[in-house]
Amino acid sequence: MKRKIVVVIFILLAFGTSAFAQKYEVNAQDMALNHVLIGLRDKYNFHLSFNDNALAQYQVSVSGSFDTPEDLFDALLNSIPFSYRKRGNVFLILPEEKKPETPKAFSLSGQVLEAITHEPLPYSNVLINDHGLATDLKGSFRYISSGDSIFRIRISHLGTTFSTRFVAPATITGSSSHHPVLD
Repeated sequence: MKRKIVVVIFILLAFGTSAFAQKYEVNAQDMALNHVLIGLRDKYNFHLSFNDNALAQYQVSVSGSFDTPEDLFDALLNSIPFSYRKRGNVFLILPEEKKPETPKAFSLSGQVLEAITHEPLPYSNVLINDHGLATDLKGSFRYISSGDSIFRIRISHLGTTFSTRFVAPATITGSSSHHPVLD
């Protein structure tokens, strides 16, 4: 008998709590978002922080019943450049942060050759925009720059130095190859 009573109490608690769970309803058709939020604040005693003028520029159309305030705010902010954060019991409605553009990458590759014999010069020192590298066994090098399209190059091999400057970024992008020759 005790087992049946415990089971009945458990069932009542399980279904009873879901029956008393609060639903959050909204019915907004082409309304300014700030007015919708003010109505929800008054109806459900939400604590909100937002820029009234910024949100007044956005018209929203949302109708439905939501299980949580988070679901409600997800639906309201779905198609506009705002998001929310919850700090304690306050919902902060904030503009989405713009991600900075990734700078365009430029690739510079080349081969260091001896001026008379045109033989590759391995292990030559290459200084590109104050970034040092060494050539491989074939005298080749490759440098990738993020954002800088003007290259200052200084090449040396056993005491010989050759300097040049490339200005036109269109000739440097992609797999362009340059062959500075040491005199």
